[in-house]
Amino acid sequence: MASQYRKIEDFPGIYWEKESPVALEKIRLARDTYRGANVLQLTFRNVSNANIYGLSISIAMKDFAGKKVLKKDIEYNYYGMETAPGKTFGSDDYIYVEPEGKSFQITVKRAEFSEGAMFRGSSLLALMPEPSDLETLGEFQEPFTEGMAAMYPKAKLLHAPEDKLYYWRCTCGHIYPHTMAKCSVCNVKKENMLQILKDLKAQKQAALKAAALAEKERLEAQERARLEEEEKRRREEELEKQRQEEKKKKRRRFLAVFLPLAAACLLLFVLWPHVKPRPVISDSTETAVGSESSEPIPSTETEPTQSPEPVETQPIESEPVETQPPFDATPLAVLGQDLDEEDMRLVLRLIGMEQDDFDKFDVIYVSSEDEISYLTGRYEEDRFGGRSLTSVLITPTEPGSGLNVSTYNITYCTEEMYAELLLEAGFTDADVVVAGPHKISGTAALAGILKAGDYLKEELE
Repeated sequence: MASQYRKIEDFPGIYWEKESPVALEKIRLARDTYRGANVLQLTFRNVSNANIYGLSISIAMKDFAGKKVLKKDIEYNYYGMETAPGKTFGSDDYIYVEPEGKSFQITVKRAEFSEGAMFRGSSLLALMPEPSDLETLGEFQEPFTEGMAAMYPKAKLLHAPEDKLYYWRCTCGHIYPHTMAKCSVCNVKKENMLQILKDLKAQKQAALKAAALAEKERLEAQERARLEEEEKRRREEELEKQRQEEKKKKRRRFLAVFLPLAAACLLLFVLWPHVKPRPVISDSTETAVGSESSEPIPSTETEPTQSPEPVETQPIESEPVETQPPFDATPLAVLGQDLDEEDMRLVLRLIGMEQDDFDKFDVIYVSSEDEISYLTGRYEEDRFGGRSLTSVLITPTEPGSGLNVSTYNITYCTEEMYAELLLEAGFTDADVVVAGPHKISGTAALAGILKAGDYLKEELE
């Protein structure tokens, strides 16, 4: 925002309605210090599938008590545009509002598209729910990240994907209607992004189903074992019962034979004294039974075997193995010196940093004077900006991995130009991200790379 305007308040969140061709991504209330009036700055994103040439909106203002400040809403028109699907517009327009206005309701009245198409309606933009952080994917976070990295190596994974009734949200945080199948910012296809998560959930369901089936089979096997054990016990009880019955039958048969015999013996014992026995002459011979003697078996003794004497072994001396010095993967960030607080947050988000990372990274700054010093005579001087906004994050990788360069919001410089200067500055293996807060040439990053090379040389010295 120009220095003429002093920020009063930013209204966070994204505002959208299912019929609206645009989404309101930013609302800022500021003070025009020259004219002494309040202004409203609105940033819209085209979520339709055609170019927008014009947009008409109405603004209702309310004070702290929630009462309308004006009876009639403010009408405002955006003309002379050609905004492609997924792109933003309106950030350079300043709409004057009443100083009592503290909250604002935006309604889309009309939109003009290419080939004369029109949108006419009254879509009141409402605050959309905030997207979930990628960490809320829980057990799916790591496999989803791996799947996205394999399919889209340069995609920013900032938010969990969402597939709502009237819109879908990319992992970079931007929203689109279902008529748009591809994110215009990071080129991620909705179908591929959601299919990865769908496959992961299907795999989990299959694993749960397999686990449930295995548990069912385990319980069934346990029940079969219990029934088999009961059947075995029943058969043993029946066998024991049969053995007892057999014992009873044997006892009855024994008694049936023994009792009559015992009665006969008793009768004979009673009648025997009354019977006169006859004399019996018998010869008796004695037989002598000799015993044979046996000689003892001589015992054999075996001499114990002697164990061999221990052999002394000499220790083998091994030569020391030289180890490679540890690989230093400390990232180096080169930030544009003229970034304000808001642009700094956006650039850090694009290159993959946070404010808390400053203690863990090497951080230097590049200025417009550095651009003149490093780039004069090498590139077109009319490309140099008066402010240094482009920033670079250089993350060293394993030796032999090469350079991997990606850019955001860069219009003039190419990835090949950055790679050429990276090699010149001494960077051969690194992941490099170059980003600007908005569409700019990117020459400050060229100077920043050369300055980073000088910085590392000084550190090594």
